[in-house]
Amino acid sequence: MEALRRLFLGKTLQEQVREWQRKLKSECRSIDRQLSQLFIEENKTQQSIKQYARQISSPIAQTSCRLLTKELIRAKKQRTRLERSKALLNSLSMQLDEQLATLKITGILEKSTIMMRDVNTLIRLPELNATMTAISKEMMKAGIFEEIVSETLDMEEIDEDIVEAEEIDKILFEIANGQLGSIEPKLKTQIDVVEEPEQDESLEYMRHRLQVLRN
Repeated sequence: MEALRRLFLGKTLQEQVREWQRKLKSECRSIDRQLSQLFIEENKTQQSIKQYARQISSPIAQTSCRLLTKELIRAKKQRTRLERSKALLNSLSMQLDEQLATLKITGILEKSTIMMRDVNTLIRLPELNATMTAISKEMMKAGIFEEIVSETLDMEEIDEDIVEAEEIDKILFEIANGQLGSIEPKLKTQIDVVEEPEQDESLEYMRHRLQVLRN
């Protein structure tokens, strides 16, 4: 049986699982480097925003503040996505540890819908697509799951480029110590134009009464 597995996969199942774990750890290290770089960029951007905020009377400075804040929000969203991806990679690696324990007892790898779901999530990420596509194909050969993992993005995926104006105002307010932006939602002001005619009618009525009294 082991000889057939080597012929089919090129290595034993245990060797294959260990290789998957090495690839997952490598991707985790890559994400750590990206997170470190994002952290540095976020700090630099915040300092730039504070510098421009000191020139609050300048329209150019105000525009620069908003543009930099927009980029800062995008970076924060990317950081959150990378942190979730790293957590998912670690979770997948631990599931592979469980598979190794099962392999020692039964000699086979168990089918896992949870692993299929996690791989399906990770494969959608641009920076992990190549690695996870290769791993998913190998896992199908090993019998962990049978369905081909979809490489298409769900419509529910949040677009990181979409940044709302109110979100910019809130972050800018915090960084600029209240000099720019706002923490209150913008409300549409409505001018009451109904009362003015009523006031005019009242004045006209009073003039009429005065005229009557004079007569």
